[in-house]
Amino acid sequence: MGVTGLARHFGDRRSRLRVNYRSTDEILAWATQVLVDARGGELGGDGKDSLAGYRSLLHGRKPEAHGYASPQAEVARWLSRCSTWRSPPTTDLDRRGVREPLTLTQILMVLDDPRSIADLRRYFLEAGDEAYAGGQFERLGGGGSRPDIANIVTAADLIAVELLSVQLPPHRLLDLLQGHLGERLAAELARIPVEVELRDMDAVPLIAVGGPADVAWRMLRDTDGIGWVIAGKLLARKRPKLVPVYDSVVACALRTGTGFWEWLHGRLREDNGSLAQRLRVLHRQVNLPAEVSLIRVLDVVFWMRHHREHQGGNCRGLELS
Repeated sequence: MGVTGLARHFGDRRSRLRVNYRSTDEILAWATQVLVDARGGELGGDGKDSLAGYRSLLHGRKPEAHGYASPQAEVARWLSRCSTWRSPPTTDLDRRGVREPLTLTQILMVLDDPRSIADLRRYFLEAGDEAYAGGQFERLGGGGSRPDIANIVTAADLIAVELLSVQLPPHRLLDLLQGHLGERLAAELARIPVEVELRDMDAVPLIAVGGPADVAWRMLRDTDGIGWVIAGKLLARKRPKLVPVYDSVVACALRTGTGFWEWLHGRLREDNGSLAQRLRVLHRQVNLPAEVSLIRVLDVVFWMRHHREHQGGNCRGLELS
């Protein structure tokens, strides 16, 4: 039985069955019209068409259509939407499935709290026995992103990482300094420009899955004795403007989990870059050293605010007052 004969069993739906072929352009034009709820020309050629009869009442959400000012803006939006698909790091928050990440408004509220300035001063500028060792992370040995050592791991880099309350096994230290792991990492670092900041659109191909920063992080993460926290901290030492320092305390405070780089990239670009502007103001108010990046300011504010109250796997994140 042909389509014409079959159509008699479907009454008014016969025009749908009559459509055997349409060009890609025709299908695209029709799909675009129904996405925005416009009544476009029916594919069968008879009258107007809409989503009526096509959309299940039981499954799926109504599709959305968005316009973007540039291809880069569209890519950034896709990265933000797809960030939950990224594989580990998996934090306690991921496993518990608790609250949504902080919004930009909530982040700015924490930064605007007077405690933020005091905490930054204590962390970076305190001297003597009361000083935080991690305050020297960026500056120890002149920093890890100097042109002469930007693409190799040095002993100063490894000491700096351990100032952030982590420890590498001796055999991994040697492998990074003079072994195959250090050579593989150097090859990926050579593909990552030093001056690109996480808020830049140029960061997108670097941090995306399969990009050099992502490849370097996964390589380190999957190495015995390193894991996702140390992997991120070592990359943050080598590319401080691009890779944030990120651990379970910061993840808990921000209520974030997988895909943190992409998530933070999106927040830094949101609202015309208001987050980066606020971080820059804090940096200037505290008179922080130039080596301290804007994303490090964010990390330290949230770590200082939450590390004493953090309850490990049972913690529900930073309580906002």
